[in-house]
Amino acid sequence: MDPVDYFKTEILLKREKIRLKTNFTKARKKVVSHLEGYACSATVNDACKQLDFAMDEVIKGLDSLSNMYMEVDELEKCKIVIAEMEKIELEYEKQRKMPVPI
Repeated sequence: MDPVDYFKTEILLKREKIRLKTNFTKARKKVVSHLEGYACSATVNDACKQLDFAMDEVIKGLDSLSNMYMEVDELEKCKIVIAEMEKIELEYEKQRKMPVPI
């Protein structure tokens, strides 16, 4: 990959990463808000489904960025992206373990 294409692709993938991480954070906060507000289980379950979708999307986006870095031997950048993935997975697991009201 020539340097110009590399930087263009990196910029596009980083912008997508920001958008996806923002959607994930919004979905996570929505679940917390519903749980703290004692929303009905259907509302909480809907918010959890949105969180699941956001989680899948953010991991796909980060995976694309990580793969691009691996293809051009940018291993340190790849490690940083993988660490971000692990952090998001921990946040997700923590959120999914919260009790849902009946």
